[in-house]
Amino acid sequence: MKRSGFLAAAISTLLLSTPVMAQTSSTADRTFPNKPVKIISPYPAGGGADFILRTLTVPLSELWGQPIVIDYKPGAGAAIALSYVAKQPADGYTLVIGNTVMVQAPAITPKLPYDTFRDFAPITRLVSTDDFLVASSTLPIRTTQEFVELARKSSKDFGIGSYGNGTGSHFHVELLRSQGGIEAPHIAFSGGVPLITAIMGGQLAAGFMDVSGTRTHIGSDKVRVLAVTGLARSRLAPNVPTMTELGFQMFEPSGFAGLFAPAQTPKAIVNKIAQDVRTILARPEINQKYIDAGLTPRSDTPEAFEALMRADEQVWRKIATQSNIRVE
Repeated sequence: MKRSGFLAAAISTLLLSTPVMAQTSSTADRTFPNKPVKIISPYPAGGGADFILRTLTVPLSELWGQPIVIDYKPGAGAAIALSYVAKQPADGYTLVIGNTVMVQAPAITPKLPYDTFRDFAPITRLVSTDDFLVASSTLPIRTTQEFVELARKSSKDFGIGSYGNGTGSHFHVELLRSQGGIEAPHIAFSGGVPLITAIMGGQLAAGFMDVSGTRTHIGSDKVRVLAVTGLARSRLAPNVPTMTELGFQMFEPSGFAGLFAPAQTPKAIVNKIAQDVRTILARPEINQKYIDAGLTPRSDTPEAFEALMRADEQVWRKIATQSNIRVE
């Protein structure tokens, strides 16, 4: 974060006029928001990020008594939206929905136009999501270990797919290849729909597909769900083990979507937004909407969210280095 000059000024102000600072912080907490709030989405309307935002913003707007406007700025792997928000006034009135790319891209993309931990103030996660290891039902396997053994013998005929270069799915493919001793190539698809379609059609042996996009295919006679990433089993498939349970390593981090403000946004405002979002996410009907979509509702303090991001960033960076994952 751009703290050096800000910190010096803040200390000087604190020493010279502590009562004024306390009053300003308290006032900001009580009066925010007193005008419309804009949330920037790095992804097009109608997609997963849009669903997550709209589920939240309708009741949050009612709670605040102010409009919440969603502004779409897709492109460049979220860099267009993120670099835009990083330059906005740090007053809480321009936010962004960010996701796991913010802690993955720094390890695999040179010369990003933003710095995740310098330019943004994490507010709270909204949801988390994991990937299923999904295999074609045409394969003579029932478990992950059977798939690994078959893949070792048939590497030239296999392909293991992801829903895009540089995504969590790509990282998971590389982890499976390296830890499973599999030479089968990684095949990147342009999204989850073509990936699951290729697996169901038998054109692709297997792939890591997000839980949300797989939920309607669980129990299908076209695919087999072998394992799930993350720390816990999916409530959509409780009998499916985690990759960690099966002895694989570094599959623990989950994907996330959360809210961010520009760095140096007053802490009182960041905390108020986080608390109000937690109030909304505590409503059973909001939770259920996310659960029905294959997502896990989350809400964190800003401090806990940042700590989680920093820990996950180290894992993703380690995987990228070991597997030489790069996206130009």
